[in-house]
Amino acid sequence: MILPLVEGRKCGPCNVCCVLPPIVDPELKKAPGVVCHNWQAGGGCRIYATRSQSCRGHYCGWRHLPQLDDSWRPDACNIYIELKDDPPEHFRHVLPDAPYAFRFTMLTELPSEWLGKLATVAASLIAADVPVILALAPPPEHLGSHILLNPPLKPHAAAFGMPFLEGFVKALQTLAITPPEKAPPL
Repeated sequence: MILPLVEGRKCGPCNVCCVLPPIVDPELKKAPGVVCHNWQAGGGCRIYATRSQSCRGHYCGWRHLPQLDDSWRPDACNIYIELKDDPPEHFRHVLPDAPYAFRFTMLTELPSEWLGKLATVAASLIAADVPVILALAPPPEHLGSHILLNPPLKPHAAAFGMPFLEGFVKALQTLAITPPEKAPPL
């Protein structure tokens, strides 16, 4: 694990990680956007005590970012944050020495208040040279669409003003018209 977990922070009833990300573990193949077959309503994971290592070692980014309060838990804010310790190769040329990236996936259309909060967090990470990937939740069995925010927004991140917000909105508009990529078979 690259970043420590925030002490005392628990997942609670959130189960977004049981739905959104793909799981390619041979023990537990799950397509993206599909509810894990081990999840049960009202009870959570049926195999929690014996779950695979890929699930046992997975925590969303909210569990790693102390600057985010409880309102940022994925089921509360409709933003799933992933700590990517293996940023996609096609983003590596931008910040080749970055040990990790954060991917913010919007699960639904966000109210303007949350878009502002998300833009503020993205700006602080970009200013610190952390790769920030913005994504939209895909339909089931799709990888979705995503965009790296650092190249266009880095010049405006530290000052965080209208140029940054305008670039952030432009990125959202680009995502909205980008067709989701179909996931390869597991």
